[in-house]
Amino acid sequence: MTPLLIRTTKALGLVDSPRTGKIHLRPTPTAGGLAVFFAFFATLWVIAGVERSRDMELRVLLWLTLASVLIVALGVYDDLRGAAVLQKLAIQIPAGVLLYVAGFRVERLTNPFGPEILLGPFALPLTLLWVLIITNAMNLIDGLDGLAAGVGLIASLTLAAVGLMRGEGLVLILATALAGSLAGFIGYNFPPARIFLGDTGSLLLGLLLSTISLVENRKATLAMTLVVPIVAMLIPILDTLWAVVRRVKNGQHPFRGDTGHLHHRLLMLGWTHRQAVFVIWASSAYFGLLAFVLSVLPKQQVLWFLVLLGAGVYIALALLRHFDRKAKRQNSASSAGIDARTQNRAQ
Repeated sequence: MTPLLIRTTKALGLVDSPRTGKIHLRPTPTAGGLAVFFAFFATLWVIAGVERSRDMELRVLLWLTLASVLIVALGVYDDLRGAAVLQKLAIQIPAGVLLYVAGFRVERLTNPFGPEILLGPFALPLTLLWVLIITNAMNLIDGLDGLAAGVGLIASLTLAAVGLMRGEGLVLILATALAGSLAGFIGYNFPPARIFLGDTGSLLLGLLLSTISLVENRKATLAMTLVVPIVAMLIPILDTLWAVVRRVKNGQHPFRGDTGHLHHRLLMLGWTHRQAVFVIWASSAYFGLLAFVLSVLPKQQVLWFLVLLGAGVYIALALLRHFDRKAKRQNSASSAGIDARTQNRAQ
């Protein structure tokens, strides 16, 4: 569907033009997430109608489709006119409520030291918080050609592997359908992109990944508590949380865009567009592998594993900050040298 969508969006003028804060240099068709949406749900409805799988309940699929339609409508509006934060929340929260009604919810959390923690009345707000974090994390990381689609593909394959190992049919169906849809799209989105995923696709991708992550919680098992999907999607989650902290620290609005995201920092270090994308893909694959290992560990070993993982993340962030400061010093030195040469010529 992607080539058809490229022609259609060009004809309708649905293109993203180069401007401040953007990296691309030519007008490019956007809203590529529509192709992912149609491919994903066409697959699911065919499975539900033809196979009549016991894992694919029509009621659950209907609620998921309605929630996704809301998010896609928001994404198209955002791609066309731009949506404010409150406008996004006004759509994302009802979409999260629809998922909760369908049974995609956080009702219990794994406790490494004892029995499960039942959330009771806190189940709905925690479910909404999870959906909002993952949905917007994928939206914020979508700053380079192929970046969000690749990270989403890796995360969905990770969740599919966990579902396969645990024999969870619905996890496997949803995750592989999403992975297949992204695999079909990413060839057109690889830098230099012929079409962008757009807010339509990145918001949808975040919603679907948050939904798949909640399936195991719906099944009331310990196989894939939220720790596993958090590790699998650690790159976009950390990037989002760090962006909020950075903006608040600098006195900026926490939800106003800037050029301090991970991919921007890699570009400032002198990396090419493709190098930055490949590094983040590789990091996502690494965390995906760790998430899979985490899902098979005995509960008693999970805490020690997370401690080692946290230490590794801290070292990686410290190294990134070191290289970031080094790049800024080099840029300052280069600017000073240019100013000195200009002054000498003037004299």
